[in-house]
Amino acid sequence: MKIVFIALTILVAGCSSSYKPMSASGGYAEQKINDNTWQVSYEGRSSSDAVEIKDYAVLRAAELCIEQGYSKFTLTSINDTSRVKTYSYKPFSGSANTLDSCAGTNGVTPSQNQITRRYVIPAARLTVNCSDNGSKAEVANSTAAQLRQKYNLPEPRRYIARVSN
Repeated sequence: MKIVFIALTILVAGCSSSYKPMSASGGYAEQKINDNTWQVSYEGRSSSDAVEIKDYAVLRAAELCIEQGYSKFTLTSINDTSRVKTYSYKPFSGSANTLDSCAGTNGVTPSQNQITRRYVIPAARLTVNCSDNGSKAEVANSTAAQLRQKYNLPEPRRYIARVSN
């Protein structure tokens, strides 16, 4: 029973995107353009929702401005940078058994029919201008809080206020 629970947990976790720095399975990355302007990108998994990926890029933009000491931000560009990946393979036919495997022939032969699969890797890239003023600028703290609540993300440690005794 324990193994089934662990397997289901891994399966469910593997199907959703997680908010994190860039790794082999996606995440956010940023590049500084000037003192208060950054380019932020977020790439998800093929099972990720495009809206979620865009929201994660906006969340990272808000957090980045907060980290830099700014209270507001303006998105000057938002681009869908999703890409299509294709892979092809030949399925195997036949059966493998222990005796065939021990003899060096596994009884499995490649099929003549090639199968091609296509999938979309959702991604977004935006440019953010961090500031402390501007009537049309988004308030970084409230935007970040709303997106964290929407996706049930924990508050980063660096934002938790410390109470001194």
